[in-house]
Amino acid sequence: MTDKFAMVDALVVTGRVGFESLATVLEHYSALLIGPVFLTPSGARYLFQPAGEGSRDSVVPGCAWVAATSYADVRSLPSEGFQWIAADEPLPEVPQWLRDLLRYPLPIDEGGGAR
Repeated sequence: MTDKFAMVDALVVTGRVGFESLATVLEHYSALLIGPVFLTPSGARYLFQPAGEGSRDSVVPGCAWVAATSYADVRSLPSEGFQWIAADEPLPEVPQWLRDLLRYPLPIDEGGGAR
């Protein structure tokens, strides 16, 4: 983990509902997520360059957006149950489909399916 991750935006996915909602969104937009991912015991954090979109408690069920956060706290977490994927990859820009989703949420029910 390097200092290049000092300030990031993060799509925070929590639990089964979060992953199902994310799968629905990715299918809807025919999109993929690339770049560093921090897996936690309860979900994942997909990291992006800060985009100035502001934080959102709920983008879709089980997914939140945390804007311009410091990940110094992540570096100090215990390693058991936590895993970095592609940690050395550059932070991607927030893709347009995700910016659109932050501004105009896609209706998804609590089970993760599109309404």
